[in-house]
Amino acid sequence: MLFISILGISSVVAQSTNSQNTRDSILLYTEAEEQYPAAIGGYLSSKIGFNTATIPYTRTTSFSFNGIPDFGIMSFFPINKKYQIALLGELGFTTNSYGENLDSKFISSIPSNLNEEYVFRHHYITGGVGFAIRSITVGMSLGLPVGGSYVNSARGVEFSSSINSSNLNPIIDLKLGTMFPIYYDKSGRLNLHVTGGYVLTGIYTNSMAAYNHISTDVKNATAFPTNLGKEYNPLPLSISLGLSYLFTLNPSEVPVIDMK
Repeated sequence: MLFISILGISSVVAQSTNSQNTRDSILLYTEAEEQYPAAIGGYLSSKIGFNTATIPYTRTTSFSFNGIPDFGIMSFFPINKKYQIALLGELGFTTNSYGENLDSKFISSIPSNLNEEYVFRHHYITGGVGFAIRSITVGMSLGLPVGGSYVNSARGVEFSSSINSSNLNPIIDLKLGTMFPIYYDKSGRLNLHVTGGYVLTGIYTNSMAAYNHISTDVKNATAFPTNLGKEYNPLPLSISLGLSYLFTLNPSEVPVIDMK
């Protein structure tokens, strides 16, 4: 009986110790969330875009997926742990996209129930900086064009063509979003990102480059502006959803027991 009692007491003590360790782990994990350490890693995201600039009156604008996901490397460096502010950096490949429909009510040559659809995608090598304030991120990036494409779909037929990078401007993209971890341990953390972006600079370099490559609507060429200027040069608005994994640069700085 004495042996059984000792075993019982030992079991209770062990359970109590394990429970305390678990509570300590949770406590330390919560504390670590409040002061993420310096880290670097990669990101991947999918994005939809919409043209906010004026378009020719024969067209309507629409959302479009970016096709190729955005990807690259990013960094996170705390600069004020008290207020949870960190400096962000990124270098990657990004695509801005938007859609346009040829409005049938202006085009007598196609059936009234059929609109021709265009999807434009412009590709860039980008570098950017920003700040993370708790889970909110703000920043801007500079994009250097590497080319683009457009796809024209009508009457069940799809036609695509490339856009030369010489017809594309470098872009400045303002960003606002959120980033928060969905998994965390000493080695790093997996983050979910939701980010909105707005291009401040017009996509195209000259007056007709924007619409020369979609001149399948030859009979209505007069509907296109002869001078894009600021009014007609596309200004994409985008929303992206993605993931990043950031490797902790100095795991010894992380006061957290791996919760696996």
